[in-house]
Amino acid sequence: METPEVQPEVAVVEEVKEPGLDPYKLLAEMQGPSKGQIDIWKQSACNGRVRIFSPDTSFKRLFVLRGLSAREWDLAQAEVPVNTPPEKLEQILQVCIVAKAVLWSSMTKGKIGADTLSNSGAGLTLALYEIVAQLSDFVPPQAIERLSAEL
Repeated sequence: METPEVQPEVAVVEEVKEPGLDPYKLLAEMQGPSKGQIDIWKQSACNGRVRIFSPDTSFKRLFVLRGLSAREWDLAQAEVPVNTPPEKLEQILQVCIVAKAVLWSSMTKGKIGADTLSNSGAGLTLALYEIVAQLSDFVPPQAIERLSAEL
């Protein structure tokens, strides 16, 4: 008589997913804008999109941003002083655009200005700028091939 082959017990580990953070709860904890205020901002935002962003995992700094229309982007470019050195042009433009696009910041409990951005961490403006660019329909070249098709 053959003995049945004994299979080793396999432990079944159930994947536990951490529930996603509720952005409205984070905003409430920071005395930020309400869902109603965000809905109002969405109505006037480019493409009706508004995003929340925190540059750190503690979520102690929050930013609510929107995209800019082509007209607003042009107006931001017009704010760059004419005598700006070429090597500073892009940096100053990013500050102007981000200042227009940040609807609320936990740093200021409201809009954010160029001075606050300039006195923040060196990478903050660029990170916020990338979000604004995405919300304003700028698509990275590497994504264009994925998002389009030859007809």
